[in-house]
Amino acid sequence: MPVRIKGLSVSVAMAEVVFMALNILDAWLTNVGLSWGATEANPLMGDDGASIPLKLLLAAGILVICRIFNSTRLLGLVNFLVFAVVVWNLAILTVIFITRGG
Repeated sequence: MPVRIKGLSVSVAMAEVVFMALNILDAWLTNVGLSWGATEANPLMGDDGASIPLKLLLAAGILVICRIFNSTRLLGLVNFLVFAVVVWNLAILTVIFITRGG
């Protein structure tokens, strides 16, 4: 049984922290990719995909939606999706690094 802190389980709180950290990592990796010549894949973000404050604001909005609907399943889904984006960013950066000759 998870420990509860003022009505919020520690596992949910940790999932929220992981979600915010993944969004920071996504923005940082996007910034690195853009500086290496990559382009932002999300047409809605444009070059703003590298903005950590913007990413955190959007992530906080998603967390509010998860809280409003009390949906740990949605939180798990968005964590998985952002994790997949981070892995994609790492793959793109690896390809750029290798094609530049290391």
